[in-house]
Amino acid sequence: MTVEIPTEMQAQLPRGSCRFGGKNETFDTQYFFTIFRKMLREIVEEQQPMTVRQVFYRAVVKGWVEKTETGYGFVQRDLVRMRWDGDLPFNWIEDRTREAIGSQGYNESVDEFWDGIFDDIPTRYFRDMLADYEWSIQVWLEKEALCGIFEPICQRWDVPLYPARGYSSLTMIHDAAKDLERKDRPARVLHFGDYDPSGQNAILTVQRDLQRLAPKTDKLGLEFQIVAVTPEQIQELALPTRPTKKSDTRAWTFGDESVELDAIEPDVLRQIINDILEAQFPEGAREENERQQEEAREEIRRRLRDLNLID
Repeated sequence: MTVEIPTEMQAQLPRGSCRFGGKNETFDTQYFFTIFRKMLREIVEEQQPMTVRQVFYRAVVKGWVEKTETGYGFVQRDLVRMRWDGDLPFNWIEDRTREAIGSQGYNESVDEFWDGIFDDIPTRYFRDMLADYEWSIQVWLEKEALCGIFEPICQRWDVPLYPARGYSSLTMIHDAAKDLERKDRPARVLHFGDYDPSGQNAILTVQRDLQRLAPKTDKLGLEFQIVAVTPEQIQELALPTRPTKKSDTRAWTFGDESVELDAIEPDVLRQIINDILEAQFPEGAREENERQQEEAREEIRRRLRDLNLID
């Protein structure tokens, strides 16, 4: 349900002082915060799970906050308060930069284990769409914080995802190259990153090092495609820009404005990812793969029934 923004609040955005426009009367601060938090919830509810930065960019695009550290602070603090107050589920906001390693386990009884083991066997059989395909395909992501958007879609198409925090490590590039070389076939690398000097250079670094570390694949055909962010997307999606950092030594060959990948609305980004992966396969390939997978699982069930291991 769309939140109605009072006229006086529209005049007040991006968020700043606590007075109406240029009037002298005191602004109802609590009322302002209540409406603002409803607006933030609307963003997150439609596109969750999201990172704080993604919510911030959506608020910038809508003109609700200024694209400054202060604006980011407003969004960040309100999202914290909303979760503590019960106005926003905790799992709607994710943080891919801080994750626990390991977890508390659960010990099944022998009977629980035995009763479920044979029923689970068929569902453990999977057919990988890329295993016997004519191309290797990899998705490279400059922003590890966006993994929550990318992972489910890449898994749906059985395409490996290589997330980084800015520049990819040589170790990760080497591992990716080894994976390509094992397949003995041409490859396509789809890159998602910021439209700024460092982001563009990070793409070139991946391309250069993969070509060096996977010479057989490079000879067969190693294609690179920048999927996002592109200059065309900046115009078509009216993405918010920021001044290019002049402190970046690569800025002199770049334009005055930069755009971060996070600026693309999550639902739009999901569609871009799915469309580009779907385009890599023949029409109906995923459905055919699922059909063959279910056929194989049914054959496994038949064999288990023949052995009287399942009903």
